[in-house]
Amino acid sequence: MLVHPQFSPAAFSIGDFAVHWYGLMYLIGFAGGLGLGVLRARRPGSGWRAQQVWDMTAYIIAGVIIGGRLGYCLFYNFAWYVSHPLEIFFVWQGGMSFHGGLLGVAAGVWLFARISKRSAIAVAERAAFRRGVCARAGRPPAIHRLSLADHGAVAERANGRGRFVFFLFSCAALCRPGEKLTAARRVPRISH
Repeated sequence: MLVHPQFSPAAFSIGDFAVHWYGLMYLIGFAGGLGLGVLRARRPGSGWRAQQVWDMTAYIIAGVIIGGRLGYCLFYNFAWYVSHPLEIFFVWQGGMSFHGGLLGVAAGVWLFARISKRSAIAVAERAAFRRGVCARAGRPPAIHRLSLADHGAVAERANGRGRFVFFLFSCAALCRPGEKLTAARRVPRISH
């Protein structure tokens, strides 16, 4: 039987303020995605400036955090948060939902597209390739909570999937310099 090491969820503490591994992985994911986005924006013919990538990333980060937290409150513990609404803001107690985060990112992408007067499809496509970095960064803290004896195959599949998505999106984004990929070009128009 494999014994999974138990370690503190806090990476480090400064007084009463603790920085958790999961929060660090969010930071690494956002920073990695931002870095790749800026790198891609600097390519000739990209149609994006580095500042626009920074702005889009701010909307995505807000969407992940707000959507993830609200999704957790609505999908997983609705009755508790209805009777304790102020605890919705207690993010340090934990509780984020992938589903809520996904909806939050969609809202952030839509809002950024509307404000920047770009196609929502083009903005989503620009944001989507960085998803692999964020997904890969989030795997280690999620996997450490699993018991490897019971869930080793699940953990390995999740880990491998993150690597695959990162590889796939990175190749698609970085191996085609100067080419603008848009969903409008890939989807044929149907005429009546």
